Amino acid sequence: MVFYIFFIKKIIVNKDFFQIIRFVLVGFISTGVHYILYLLFLNFGLNFVISHTIATAIAIINKYFLTKNFTFKKRQTNLSSFLKFLIVSFIQYVVSIFIIYIFVSWGFSEQIAYFPSVFVGIAVSYLGNRFWSFRK
Repeated sequence: MVFYIFFIKKIIVNKDFFQIIRFVLVGFISTGVHYILYLLFLNFGLNFVISHTIATAIAIINKYFLTKNFTFKKRQTNLSSFLKFLIVSFIQYVVSIFIIYIFVSWGFSEQIAYFPSVFVGIAVSYLGNRFWSFRK
């Protein structure tokens, strides 16, 4: 029991714990913005690939500034971190579009097929940005 309390206390006071919480909050905001744009473009009659691509391009700008300033608390913008962020976002996009494609081919609607891609995208985004784009 003492070990369990020590372990929980160590996790909560760890700055990485709060960074992950901030990342999740930014993720909810970014995903919400992205999904609203995705649905909007689908309603305009665009297919899911084009809708996802346009929504991703717009959401990346929002996500970069939130991730940089709030999650990783980097105040200075530099070209290197932005380009790395774009590469991580592109990898996340490719993985997401692949997952959406698979779920659509299995018969899921384009609106529902979006959600499984979010979970994989979160992992790709956090690991890529934490250990590469905004590395100390």
